[in-house]
Amino acid sequence: MFKQVIERVLQASALSGTVQVLESRPEQLAASWRAADKISLLMGEPYFSTSLLPWHSLYFWYCRTALAEQLCKDAIVMPHSATLCMVAVEFKDLWRIRAPCGSCEEFDVSAMDEMIQRSLDFRESREAEPHPLWEYPCRALSQPCKVMTFDFHQCVPEEPMKSQGSVALVRKGRCHGVALWMEYHLTDDITVSTGLAGPVSEKGNCEWSPHRKQGVYFLSSPWDSTGESQDTVLYTLTFHPHNGDITMEFTAAASD
Repeated sequence: MFKQVIERVLQASALSGTVQVLESRPEQLAASWRAADKISLLMGEPYFSTSLLPWHSLYFWYCRTALAEQLCKDAIVMPHSATLCMVAVEFKDLWRIRAPCGSCEEFDVSAMDEMIQRSLDFRESREAEPHPLWEYPCRALSQPCKVMTFDFHQCVPEEPMKSQGSVALVRKGRCHGVALWMEYHLTDDITVSTGLAGPVSEKGNCEWSPHRKQGVYFLSSPWDSTGESQDTVLYTLTFHPHNGDITMEFTAAASD
């Protein structure tokens, strides 16, 4: 699909026949590329059908790294970087998938609640889940913020990248968790968001991109915010280059 779009762009720009569009995988291209030829422009769409969570499309970064020796020293890379963003949210309904049931139609299912909670405590409670947030209304309790940046001008690092910090809860409500998404910077002036499609309203209403799923990290226990910036969400994020995954931990706490 992307190849067809590029060919249409070339045709509309009267450049058909002057630009060669290759269909090789990065590792195949690296093995067969002629040493005399250098790539001056590397452009790609940071979307892959196998991506579940927003940062899975960082596969583009690995493709760029595989072509490092074929790129000119001053080659243009589009997108040139990406940013992982987050916002603390109060969900209208989505929080129920993590809430204990207790009793249903006079049947006591607390044993099932305990079994599910033990499973969550083992691993899943410390992972983000993919959800299309345009289907699940939520309200932002913090301002959106950038928590990690990936520079595509550089190759994928060998050592893990770590980011720590906090975000203040500026609106009153019950914080159920954190929404995460990626923003890809094609140029310094053009950014494509896979999350928020516009600014957060004064009341905290959010408009989400309907074309991508966002990551949702549920807090182990909901946190009631006073909305006076006295409460914060602490975060620790680590990007692991060997598998492209991001491990994370979020906790809500009262400010000192």
